[in-house]
Amino acid sequence: MVDTEQITTLATGVGSSIPYVASIPIIKRFIEAVEKGIGAVAAPWQMKRLAQAEQDIKLIQARGESSLRALQLKGNQELEELKASLSPKAHAASICTPDNEEEIPVTIGEILETDVVPARPLATRSEARLRYQEAKRQLNIERVVNIAFSELPPEGQDEAVDDDWIARFFEWVKDISNEDMQKIWGKLLAGEVARPRRFSLRTLDILRNLSTDEANLFKSVTGCIESNAKVILFGHSTTSMAQGLDRLCEARILHAHGMWSLDAGRRYRMLYGNRELYLRLKGPGMMDHYALTSTGIELLQLIPFVERPDYVDALINDLKRAGYEVSDK
Repeated sequence: MVDTEQITTLATGVGSSIPYVASIPIIKRFIEAVEKGIGAVAAPWQMKRLAQAEQDIKLIQARGESSLRALQLKGNQELEELKASLSPKAHAASICTPDNEEEIPVTIGEILETDVVPARPLATRSEARLRYQEAKRQLNIERVVNIAFSELPPEGQDEAVDDDWIARFFEWVKDISNEDMQKIWGKLLAGEVARPRRFSLRTLDILRNLSTDEANLFKSVTGCIESNAKVILFGHSTTSMAQGLDRLCEARILHAHGMWSLDAGRRYRMLYGNRELYLRLKGPGMMDHYALTSTGIELLQLIPFVERPDYVDALINDLKRAGYEVSDK
């Protein structure tokens, strides 16, 4: 049996199942945070999660209770069934007459008036649209909450998440439908529960306005960020990146490029993923760079790291041409 001080779930990605263990205290703080955001709807979810602590690990793995992929597929199927009623053919099968209008259930799809099928009254169409919208929002919230649960670390600080932070999180996350963005929001919630004030309200605001393209662009340059100084250096061979980096400046993830001052004779250690470089100058020097904003630094914790050996090699060549001594020792 599972230790009563631990709970096991499956953090499930595409085609993979990874055993994950989180302690009961952090799970309880997580549930409290979710209840603040979505109310009593979290109670059944709480009982289900805590009940798993009394089950055998192998049984949990076999049943796949926490399969995020299964949740996503089920939710997509439910939404498709709701949207199917938008079909004129499906709609025509349930046309109401003045005599039987109240007897026929209103389907979610009866939202718009068309030339093919007579529409129901405006108030009925408006109610159906709101029902569909709220169903979609509920699905978005459930997906993000399940992702966050799978991302919980084993331990965390014994402190509750700020009420205002939670309120804004759930107000904005309900409209996040993209799967990749939901993963970011899920990691964000898990990280904040584990360590309150880790992510600022400013970061929440910027993230809610971040497009999927901008998030993917940020992901593509994570391997270009020098880990110590949190800057992206660039030279002649890397100027093609400037347009994309300027876009990240507009998204408030990067500061507009400037100059990084280096002291003569000092040896600088630079880290790109697992690759270490050492830079030395004979005289004072300056390097063009973009620096991460405070929000960029926080979001960097949530974005998958992508190795960029092409960038690092090009940067080394530019530095050597400029007279810098560069080595990997």
